[in-house]
Amino acid sequence: MRELFLDFTNLYNSRMVYTSEAEAIQNTEIGEANNYILNDSFVFNKIYKKDKVSGIFYQNAKGLDNVACESQILLLSNVLVRKIIFIGFCEWGYFKEKFKLECSDGTGEYAKVYFSDAVWPLEKAGECCFAAENALYMDGCRYFHEVKMKSGKGYMYYYLTEFQETKKVNKIIFPENCLMHI
Repeated sequence: MRELFLDFTNLYNSRMVYTSEAEAIQNTEIGEANNYILNDSFVFNKIYKKDKVSGIFYQNAKGLDNVACESQILLLSNVLVRKIIFIGFCEWGYFKEKFKLECSDGTGEYAKVYFSDAVWPLEKAGECCFAAENALYMDGCRYFHEVKMKSGKGYMYYYLTEFQETKKVNKIIFPENCLMHI
C-alpha cells in the first residue's frame, strides 16, 4: 500500500509558525501562551522523515498551519487505510485522545493518539508519572522533529495506529481537545 498524505488545510484553525517576533505578537492568540515556532527552523511543503515515518506540513491561504482539535470532521472518499500516523504536539500538558474513522462498510475504527507537551522533551513526561501512568501514556508517542520556539526548543511527535485489516475510510472525526494540535 502506498503512502498518502492527507490534506486537511481546510480544517486549519490555528497558527504556530511565524517569520518574526513582531508578526507573532501582532497575530498570536491568548491560548497559545505567547509561544510560537520560528520559521527559520521550519519549512512548509517539505517532506520530513524520522525512522520509517514521513510527514509534510502545509500552510493555508489564511496563514494557518495546524488544527487545534475541536471535533472537526475530515471528509474522505473511500481512502484505503491499514495504518494511520498523526503528527503534532500538545500545549499545557500531555494528552491521549481518539480519532474516529468512519468506514464505508458502516463500521468505525479508533486511532489512538498521545502527544507530549511541545516544550517538554518526550522523556521528561515519564519523570512526572508513576510507573503505571508512564506505561499507559508512553506506549506509542515518538519524537518526530525539533523546532525553534520563542521559549527555546520545541518538539513535534508522531503516533502510529495499525488496524487488523484495511478499511475504506470516508470520514475522520477529530477529538474535542483544543490543547492537541495536528
